[in-house]
Amino acid sequence: MVGVNLATSIITEADFSGANLTRTNLEKVRLERTNLTGATLRYANLQESVIRDMNFIGATFNDANFAKADLNDQDWSGAIPVSVRLRNAKSGNTRLINTDLTDADLSTADLTGAILKGAKMPVKLI
Repeated sequence: MVGVNLATSIITEADFSGANLTRTNLEKVRLERTNLTGATLRYANLQESVIRDMNFIGATFNDANFAKADLNDQDWSGAIPVSVRLRNAKSGNTRLINTDLTDADLSTADLTGAILKGAKMPVKLI
């Protein structure tokens, strides 16, 4: 599914585990109860998306854009979000257990209620 344009789609209860979604446009998408375990989202655009009750365990997000996304009830445990942009994102009740966020752009991100056990945070926040 490399480079597919799914902008403004509504995706519920789908299984994209292990899928290659590199350069996929998911801008302003509504994603609910979808499995992205081990998926690759390199350079994917999820800007202004509404994402609920998702599983991103072990997913790869190199340079993915989640700016202004509304992220609630996510599990990013062990995900690899290298240089991911979460600027102005809302992330309520997201599990970021053992997630390496050292290169993530968390500028003005709202991590209220996030579980950060073992997470590696950007130096700018420490």
